[in-house]
Amino acid sequence: MSVPDVGLGSDQPLSVLRAVEEAADHLGLGIAVLDVTISPETVLYVSDAAARIFGRAREELEGNSPWIILDPSEIPAQERRLAERGRGVAPPQLFESMVRRPDGVRVPVEFAMTRVLEGRRALSVVFIRDITARRAAEETLRLSESRFRALVENAPDGVVILRDRKITFINELAVRLLGVPDRATALGTDILALMPADEARRAGERIGHMIATGEALDPMEYRVGDADSNRFVEIKSILVESVDGPAVVAFARDVTARKRVEQELLRADRLAAVGMLSAAVAHEINNPLTYVQLCLQFLERSLVDASTPAQRQALLDHLANARHGVERVATIVRDLRTFARSHDDDRGPADVVAAVEHAIKLAENELRHRARLVRKFETVPLVTGGGSRLEQVFLNLLINAMHALPDGDPARDEVVVEIAPLGDAMVEIIVADTGVGVPGPLRDRVFEPFFTTKPIGEGTGLGLSVCRGIVESAGGSIALEGVEPHGTRVRVRLPVHQTTRAAPEPEVTVAAAEPGRRLRVLVVDDEPLVRRMLAVVLSRRHDVVLAENGRDALAEIQRGAEFDAIVCDLMMPELNGMELFEAVSTAIPALATRFVFITGGALGPRLAKFLDDVDAPTLYKPFQMQVVLDAVHAAAERGRG
Repeated sequence: MSVPDVGLGSDQPLSVLRAVEEAADHLGLGIAVLDVTISPETVLYVSDAAARIFGRAREELEGNSPWIILDPSEIPAQERRLAERGRGVAPPQLFESMVRRPDGVRVPVEFAMTRVLEGRRALSVVFIRDITARRAAEETLRLSESRFRALVENAPDGVVILRDRKITFINELAVRLLGVPDRATALGTDILALMPADEARRAGERIGHMIATGEALDPMEYRVGDADSNRFVEIKSILVESVDGPAVVAFARDVTARKRVEQELLRADRLAAVGMLSAAVAHEINNPLTYVQLCLQFLERSLVDASTPAQRQALLDHLANARHGVERVATIVRDLRTFARSHDDDRGPADVVAAVEHAIKLAENELRHRARLVRKFETVPLVTGGGSRLEQVFLNLLINAMHALPDGDPARDEVVVEIAPLGDAMVEIIVADTGVGVPGPLRDRVFEPFFTTKPIGEGTGLGLSVCRGIVESAGGSIALEGVEPHGTRVRVRLPVHQTTRAAPEPEVTVAAAEPGRRLRVLVVDDEPLVRRMLAVVLSRRHDVVLAENGRDALAEIQRGAEFDAIVCDLMMPELNGMELFEAVSTAIPALATRFVFITGGALGPRLAKFLDDVDAPTLYKPFQMQVVLDAVHAAAERGRG
């Protein structure tokens, strides 16, 4: 290594320069020393590494102006730098420029400069780095970022990047899907703030689990927007590592239209299931109705001759039989009403044993003629899922089991229903039959919409597809297996809900009526026979005023009539029970606390929500006499309190 005398004065600075040059060479840096006292500046020294960067011999550079290495396009910038230095502006200590080699190759270079005073001379020591590779990497990164942005902005899905649940990137489609005004508003927002509270809890749990375990989770549907929103997105998230820690990349797809179609399929499947059972239900209802009718006709003819205690007891026995028949019909109707519910919470908690039992009740009459039903129920915790929707799953599985036994014999064939815990996190429900089974090649297709192995006219191909949708929306799984030598087994697995017990079904709980206190009661019902019988039942203890619709009842109240209790049907023409209640709540708030609602149960969403929100007992037809008396008494007590 040859280092010429640059006028530093002694051997010690010379040895220092040699050491610096050696260290710089290891780092791929070149060194040059310039005399900046004279004009133009003159190169006093160039290291071998610097000469290689410039593509010139040291002899060509030393003693010449440094300007010969610059690309012509860079000269104006350097001239401005010199002019600024002449005005007393300190030159930049670190800057980038472009040099041109003799062969015409342009090389991006980074210069780091420091000033050294040597007597009356000012020297500039310059470190030179070839940044060709860095520029190439930056350009590659820029192109990569450009391609990434082009990709995500034109992607068919919304793309969101989260760090600590806060949005650090969002494309325009995701802005629209999540319902935020614009991208700037979304950035920095907690993603959970864009979801209803129940959905936010679920999403927060999944994000926390993914970050804690690194586990990739299956796509999940969420409702986004405010509490009344009906917009649904399906989100698939992946965990990525970055220099700033773990980040979550979420891909969101609008599935609102798909959910609407699924709901229509669900309703269609409910109708199909009810249609398949209609003959059996009619048979089940006609049996008790037959002996109720016969009992009442017999009583009608026998009342005249009932003179002895034995004869009167016989009549009472027939009355008991008639009442038992009515109770059987009421039970069947109640089970159908439970099955018909479509607005329960898909996320539970649900009592899976109760759901299975309700499904068995609906299918039992037809099933008992084809196979022996075997229950193997263990004690299990609550599961996640909507109770009535789970009933639909198990009813469909029982219907399929019955159809697999077209010529079933209860002495030979079985339908086995098993319920058991599967570890601490899942509950397993198995429905197995000894029927014809499903051929192996078709088992993977049975959950496809409109695919069926049943004869034409016996199946829509929707049942198992809908079952899968219901089970998977609850976070569970469903699978079909063959059973040797013949038969089918369907396994349903549902996640255990976090709560420890189910909320009890709402029941009318009222204090027993006081027999000595006579009340004034308004009865409102558009069905004449129901209205008349309520009057008969109540008038033995109370004074009763009748109204055949809400409008007549409101007129009676507005005339100044005072009532201790109001027994009001919900479904009525002109002014229904909800509208009457709202009018009374506005005019006479104290009277609104004295309502008792009665209904046959066939309610639309608006009335069903009203019953959920209102603080008043509801009696479902048919109901017993004492229940009405107790409810009226309780309503009067509320009004007094």
